[in-house]
Amino acid sequence: MKRYSPYILMLGLFAALVGCSPSSGAEEKQLPVIAKSFDLKDVKFSVLSKSVDGVGTLADVKKSYGASLLLATNGGIFEPNFEPSGLLVVDSVECSPINLKKGKGNFYLQPNGVFSIEAGVAKIAETTAYHTSKVTAELAIQSGPLLLAGGEIHKQLKEESTHRYTRNGIGLSSDGRVHIAYFHKRCSLYFMASYFKDELGCHSALYLDGAISGVLTKTHSMNLNREYASIIVLSSLK
Repeated sequence: MKRYSPYILMLGLFAALVGCSPSSGAEEKQLPVIAKSFDLKDVKFSVLSKSVDGVGTLADVKKSYGASLLLATNGGIFEPNFEPSGLLVVDSVECSPINLKKGKGNFYLQPNGVFSIEAGVAKIAETTAYHTSKVTAELAIQSGPLLLAGGEIHKQLKEESTHRYTRNGIGLSSDGRVHIAYFHKRCSLYFMASYFKDELGCHSALYLDGAISGVLTKTHSMNLNREYASIIVLSSLK
């Protein structure tokens, strides 16, 4: 039997009352999560780098993509100088090397991980596994912690945690769909992991960033002018 946190159960009850799922569009603004899922065959998935493309804000993305934009959100954790804290691959070019160091903070909460697209297939792997596999990725973002791996929540994440912030993350389900979620009401990392697993049906998920995170869709815009080291963009093929 699945064990849900009270917060997850509350979302489910609300969804039942309004007649929609927790990630549906009509009531999205009333829920603490903006979640979108995509089939990579139907969209263009891009990663923009501040240092390479000169695109550092969601406002820049909005101006560049216009009506073709489906969703944009900041990529992985970065340093004060706007350099990525770990691996960043854009259009098969390594813009920032993989980071195997130990340290403090969410990025270094082991295991951390890498989201990548290889031959059109999205993957999430532990950083060490990705590094040893010697894969050639078209796109890759390293961040941490790895919220879900093999359907299991990161062992160091605690349901009772009082560390609650707005956050964003990316996950994968067994049907190959990519799920991006922006938690615009403060939550714990455990809640994030639980939501990706129980509500979005993901087997793996990666934390992207916290309080500074933003999102841009056709109906939502948050933190448009904040600068990021990298930005994930999903746009229509036409």
